[in-house]
Amino acid sequence: MILGASERSSRLQRIVRVCLTNRPVSRRRSMRATRFARLLASLAVLGCGDDPSGPEPSGAVTATVQFVYAAPTATDPEVAANFPQCVQGVSVTHIHPSWRGYPAIPLAAVGAERWEISFTDVPVGAEQRIRISDPNTCALNPTGASTEGVSANGTLLTRIVDTPGSGIEPGLAFLAAADGTVTPYHVRSATFGVGRASARSSLRVPLDLPLARLPRVAYIACNLRLQSRQLRRGAHMATKRYLGEFEQMVLLAALHLKEDAYGVRLTEEISERSGREVSRGALYVTFDRLERKGLIGSRYGDASDTRGGRRRRYVSVTAEGVEALRESREALLGLWRGLEAELDGHA
Repeated sequence: MILGASERSSRLQRIVRVCLTNRPVSRRRSMRATRFARLLASLAVLGCGDDPSGPEPSGAVTATVQFVYAAPTATDPEVAANFPQCVQGVSVTHIHPSWRGYPAIPLAAVGAERWEISFTDVPVGAEQRIRISDPNTCALNPTGASTEGVSANGTLLTRIVDTPGSGIEPGLAFLAAADGTVTPYHVRSATFGVGRASARSSLRVPLDLPLARLPRVAYIACNLRLQSRQLRRGAHMATKRYLGEFEQMVLLAALHLKEDAYGVRLTEEISERSGREVSRGALYVTFDRLERKGLIGSRYGDASDTRGGRRRRYVSVTAEGVEALRESREALLGLWRGLEAELDGHA
C-alpha cells in the first residue's frame, strides 16, 4: 500500500512525537513536540516511502566498500582452551553490517594476518556501523567483539560505538561517500533550542542525513530520544562525569603502573591492592567504555609470538580521567564526612 503525502506526514508526526517522550506530556511541551514533528514530516514527505524500515527509495545512492581486518586467521589454541564458550559462540570470524540489520557474515581469510569482505550496497551520506566478531578476541572481550585493525577502503576506522548483539557490544561507525571515500563518522548537528532561558538545552538532528533517507525516522527519533533524556536530567548533570566503582579501580591502577599499564598487570594490581578478582573480559570492556568517555588513551605494542601474534594493549589516564577521579573522590569524601564514629563502631 502506498500512502498519500498527508497520511505519510501524519504517520511521521506520530512516530517522532512518541520518541520524544515515554510519558504523558504537558500541553506546552506537547505543542513543541508537535511543531518539531511537523517540520521533520514536511521535509520527509519529499522522499518518503510507505515503510521507514523498508527498501531504499528509488535512486538511492550506494557505494562499494571493502573492509579489511588485520588479525591472525588461525584460532589461537590457548584462547580456545581458556574461553571455549565464547570461541564456540563466535565460531568463524565475521562482520555484522548495520545497513543489512546486523546479520553475521563470514569474512574471507587472505594469508595468515588478514581478513577481507566487500559490499556493493553501503548507503551513502548517513552513519553506518559494523561489528567484527573474532574468536581470538575472546581473550580480551567476553563476546569476541573487536574494534582494532579494521579499515574501510583503506581508511582505519577509529570511532567506537554501541551495536546490538549479546546486549550492547562495541562496534565501529563510518560515513561513505558516492566515490567510495570513507571517513570515521562524527555527528554534525543542527540545534533546536527548547526550555527556559535559564536552563536552555537542545535537541540535535544530524545535518548529513540526506532528504532521501529522512523516511527512516527511526534513526532521527533515536537521536532525539537520547537528547530528551539529557533534558530531563537537567543541564547541571551534563557537566559531571560519574564513575562506577570498577572504573575508578581501573583508572587508579593505571596511574600506579604508569607506562606498564596493560591487561595482565592491571588485573594483578587491582587484585593486590583491593583483594578483588578481576576477569580480563570485564577489564577490556571497561577499557572500551572509558576510552569512549575520553578518560583513557590506549596504544598497542609490537606483536608477540607468545601471544599468537596479537599485540599488547597499553592504557594511560588522560587529563579528563584524572579530573573525573578527583570529582568522584570529592563526592565520596562528602558522603563519608561526619560518619567516622558510626563506621568505626564507636557510635
